[in-house]
Amino acid sequence: MNPRFIGFAAVVLITAQVLIGIHLYQKGQRIPQQQGKTFTGKTIDIINPAKGHLTLVNFWASTCLPCIKELPDFIDLHRAYIDEPFSIVGITMPFDQSDLSLAVLKSFQVPWHNVLDVKGKHVTAFGGIKAVPTTLLLDHEGHTLWKQEGPVNFKQLRQQINKNLPAPT
Repeated sequence: MNPRFIGFAAVVLITAQVLIGIHLYQKGQRIPQQQGKTFTGKTIDIINPAKGHLTLVNFWASTCLPCIKELPDFIDLHRAYIDEPFSIVGITMPFDQSDLSLAVLKSFQVPWHNVLDVKGKHVTAFGGIKAVPTTLLLDHEGHTLWKQEGPVNFKQLRQQINKNLPAPT
């Protein structure tokens, strides 16, 4: 084959992958409903389907220092919105070791459900999570309202939560 053709084909494929990636991460992307097993063996819905409910999904790893550093802020966030239609679900990455993840969860006394994504099905369902931490705010139908790759700016996150919570009745 002609080397120029191979180079051209490679550029086209890479460009297509980038465009698909951009499309997958656009605001409003719908994440399909799925279930996961927690560290205690309980099966949970990742996205709460109750009308008006927001779900914050945080992909993390026990070997990720920024992930561990932001846990106290997530705990504060959880406490601040405990009486709101809002929940947090943690998903550990497929490469993570469950014993290390469990040790982190116990050490910080994390009060929300965490799922170990051993086979990568949640990473795939969320459009291919490439970095940790990655955090998404979803509505009750699974539409992406906000996404952050890397450490969370909690001021911006709280603004997004407040903006998307249903008005009091």
